[in-house]
Amino acid sequence: MPPQTQTRRRPRRGRLIVFEGIDGTGKTTQAKFLERDLRRAGHPCIRSHEPGGTKRGAVLRDLLLHPPRGRWRTKSETFLFLADRHEHVQSVILPALERGQHVVLDRFTHSTLAFQGYGGDLTLRERGELSLILKFATDGLVPDLVILLDMPARDALARVRRRGDARTDFEKRGAPRNEKIRRGFLSIARGQKKGQGRGQNRGQNSRQSGSGEKTRFVVLDADQDEKVIRARVWEAVAPLL
Repeated sequence: MPPQTQTRRRPRRGRLIVFEGIDGTGKTTQAKFLERDLRRAGHPCIRSHEPGGTKRGAVLRDLLLHPPRGRWRTKSETFLFLADRHEHVQSVILPALERGQHVVLDRFTHSTLAFQGYGGDLTLRERGELSLILKFATDGLVPDLVILLDMPARDALARVRRRGDARTDFEKRGAPRNEKIRRGFLSIARGQKKGQGRGQNRGQNSRQSGSGEKTRFVVLDADQDEKVIRARVWEAVAPLL
């Protein structure tokens, strides 16, 4: 009899967990915490960010955050983000998920909808068109979980300025525009439906993806101690694992 051959089991596909919110809400800090907590719990994972999560994307990131002359038109800016995202999905995110690694991501598609769709004053029809283009740019990939860190724009910008970072083109646009972007994020999280409260965990909502899977939104008050937020993030992530 021929020797038995062992079939190698494919690793379970990893989960895509995305942090969203306006600048200054602590996304990068919480993404680092989550990466650390996943590894401590024995879950393979990587952490990345947008824009600039690939070598090509780093060039686009510099163009986006520091335009050479003036500001990009909203649609031109959008297409730069989409080019960065497609490279990121194909080069980094999908390969990691297929290897069974969880991907912790600082910004993804909902940032484009909020910043360029709402903050860029696109019409309702144009936002709908943007949603379709986003699916094209990501090859239909949707997150398993979106954690939206929310706080008033003035407070978030004050945090950014206290850090003493070099000011990007987005930060120079000020609190009113950032508040509009913040409202865009909240509108997306609510699925265009009215009202959820403003507790410590400000609500959660699921949106249907084209594949029939759901993206779960968890909205957390970012104006809390980072250890409290870290614990609430883990509460949201643990059921996925």
